[in-house]
Amino acid sequence: MYSFLFQGSEVNLFVTERTFPSQSPLDLLMLLWVSLMTIALVRGQSDQLILQTPNRVFEGDLLVLRCLKKEEIELTEVTFYKNGIALSSSKNTLSFTIPKATLSDSGQYHCSAKKIKWYGKKKIEAQTVTVQVQELFSLPILRSTPLQPSEGTSVTLSCETQLPPEKADTGLHFSFFRDGRIILSGQQRGPKLQLPKVWKEDSGFYLCEAKAVTSKVWKKSLPVRMEVRRIPVSGIHMEMQPPEGQVTEGQSLILLCSVAEGTGDITFSWHKDSTGRVLKKKTQRLLMAEFKILAVRESEAGTYYCEADNTNSPLRSRPVSVSVKIPVSPPFLTFSVPETQMFVGKLVELQCDAQRGSAPILYQFYHEGKIMKNSSSPFGGAASFNLSLTEQHSGNYFCKADNGVAVQFSKVLTLLVKVPTGKQKGLLAGGVSLGLLGFLGLIGIALLLYFRTQRRSVSHRSPGSEEFTEAELEPTYVNDPSQHSRTHDSIFADPGLTVNPVISEVVYSEPWMLQQNKEDADDLTLMLPPAQDFSVVYSKVKVKQPLEDRVRMTEATDGTQKDDIGNYENVQLHS
Repeated sequence: MYSFLFQGSEVNLFVTERTFPSQSPLDLLMLLWVSLMTIALVRGQSDQLILQTPNRVFEGDLLVLRCLKKEEIELTEVTFYKNGIALSSSKNTLSFTIPKATLSDSGQYHCSAKKIKWYGKKKIEAQTVTVQVQELFSLPILRSTPLQPSEGTSVTLSCETQLPPEKADTGLHFSFFRDGRIILSGQQRGPKLQLPKVWKEDSGFYLCEAKAVTSKVWKKSLPVRMEVRRIPVSGIHMEMQPPEGQVTEGQSLILLCSVAEGTGDITFSWHKDSTGRVLKKKTQRLLMAEFKILAVRESEAGTYYCEADNTNSPLRSRPVSVSVKIPVSPPFLTFSVPETQMFVGKLVELQCDAQRGSAPILYQFYHEGKIMKNSSSPFGGAASFNLSLTEQHSGNYFCKADNGVAVQFSKVLTLLVKVPTGKQKGLLAGGVSLGLLGFLGLIGIALLLYFRTQRRSVSHRSPGSEEFTEAELEPTYVNDPSQHSRTHDSIFADPGLTVNPVISEVVYSEPWMLQQNKEDADDLTLMLPPAQDFSVVYSKVKVKQPLEDRVRMTEATDGTQKDDIGNYENVQLHS
């Protein structure tokens, strides 16, 4: 008797010999048929089915698996397997397609089918085939040159990969990303990207991507950290235009703030004086910025400075001074005397006044277009001079003001000098007389105060003090030659000296007063008329006398005072 042992896909035939009473030839034929059928079932599959695959498969290629039969047999229920797992099954389709092969599609593939026979269906399988999908290109590697650049410098990013020789003509497009956002895209993307200038905010994680143009296979590199270093600002400086720092009111002023080095966004600010108040602020990626004042005002004179910052540590410049020159304003010409009083001999003050303008100011006064007077005002303000009017001073007047910034002229004023008539002369003389009398009145008041002081001092004398003589109570006059020789200096003692000259119609006299004691003063007070004040000196000139008459009178009276005193009446002196 025969027995069969199946182990895996192989069949081991063991023959066990037994003794039977009889063996017919039919039994031997049946045993042979079973053996052949079993062998065909187990090992005959590879002869009837073949799994056809491409020789080499790359990423992105079309992968087609075909299950082929060697004989003209009818197959049904064709199934494809990968690593022993069924992928697909159909009744009459002998192929399996993977449109875009990937590395994960690599594995062990085979197929199976059922053959239709007259006695039923029989399953057959093809031999297992290994399919290895190859890389179309290697995983890209991103390189940054340099890896830690400084702000404002250029950086080159390179995306490096390799193609197999069989796919050397495959076109690739490259893209670059920073923190997940694309930097450059388009159809003409190469494996290198040039960044002309990088800044602090360009720091981050960079990666690149390579993509096949035809098969659309793409791969990304591992991310690379790029740190952009910032250079702090240094060497700050501020200058002005105009460079002297002197600007005329209404003109423009430019303040330039610059730094020697510094990267990134630099914030410039301008300040005035020590208040710290920000006049202007600018943020830019330049080493210089400007602040422009279109029309400077007088109040904008002072000290300015600027600051620059790119790392939260401001750098301050040295202060510069700005002075604003004020153009002189049109001056005003004025006369101190009204037009109705412009008479010959009148003293008139001409004043030229420019109310605005930087000092010093030079003034010039003009009469009929010719310079009359030059005057300077070192500290600003007006200038003037006095003019005693004559008929030749009539005409047109104006003045000019010049402070080196601007020149201005006043309006033209016409001055008409009048010659006074008789009545006007009298008025003028009366005005002069009143002025003189007022001046003399002030002198009289001063003398009166002095006499009172003297009287008080006399009243406080001791009882033994010397009494005044009667003669000392008499008034003494300077125009009395005998009195001069007796009571005055020796220069008046010369008889030939004319002390009392007569000029024109004026008689000159000079009263002198002597101190009196209290009793004499009281007696003299009783002699005063009731309507007159004892503190007032009264005098009245009786007549005018020529010098010759006075000489004869002096000789006739033998030098006494009687006739001299008779030339006056109501002359009384009190203290």
